[in-house]
Amino acid sequence: MFIQSKLLDPYVLHGFTTKAMGDMSLIRNTDGKAEQHNQALYDFLGISQNELTIVNPKLNHGANFAFVKSTGRFGYRSIDFDSPETKYSQRITTVATEDLHPIHDTGIDACFTKDPRVVLTMRPADCAVLFVVDPIKNSFGLIHAGTASITSDGVWRAIKFYIFASGTKPENVLVFVSPSITAKAYNLTKSGLWQRKLHKTIKLEDALHYDPQASILQQLLNAGLKRKNIQISSFCTASDHALFFSNHTSLDPTKEGRMLALIGTKHI
Repeated sequence: MFIQSKLLDPYVLHGFTTKAMGDMSLIRNTDGKAEQHNQALYDFLGISQNELTIVNPKLNHGANFAFVKSTGRFGYRSIDFDSPETKYSQRITTVATEDLHPIHDTGIDACFTKDPRVVLTMRPADCAVLFVVDPIKNSFGLIHAGTASITSDGVWRAIKFYIFASGTKPENVLVFVSPSITAKAYNLTKSGLWQRKLHKTIKLEDALHYDPQASILQQLLNAGLKRKNIQISSFCTASDHALFFSNHTSLDPTKEGRMLALIGTKHI
């Protein structure tokens, strides 16, 4: 199964893999076949590593965002703030929680582009990935939305950066929120974030069945997006563990695989 959004399908090539397609993490590589799994997906979608730059940002569960372009070096590229592909960068110096990584961290948790030669990828487990598209400006991107970022208005910040960097209007932005952990399975009180910080700002009854999707939706609306332009997947990565990798459900999270979220121009 390859999960796609009908909302975005007319405008961009995109999708979200499932466990049946294999572990997509080139770092963890739990089954020793991650490169094969990735290449099989690229072949299925008609993506040539000889003609396109496949960008994979280093994630840091923080508030760093980038607008990227191809440098003409095609194939797989793992990037951070020091990479030549980052055309515009924004490190957020004022954040709502110390759980976000500090200013000097070079990771990127939201990545956008207008370059048709660029394919953007991210490899999550339980965190949501937001697929973002402006069909008028022909720009698109991915936002990695983990709990630390969500509880610090990271989605709102990322969308505001996208609007600034791409010159788009909020009412033209389309968003698909990928499968992720949901209130059906998320007991936030079991996380380190709860112990360190979030017990001060989130009610216990809300934390016992924490709803990241509700927070994501509210931040998108606060950024000026229209509700009709937002689609949220009903899948829960933890409850639907037979379909998805999940750190929350896994008996050994250090050996748990990753899905792949991918977005690029439609004509490739």
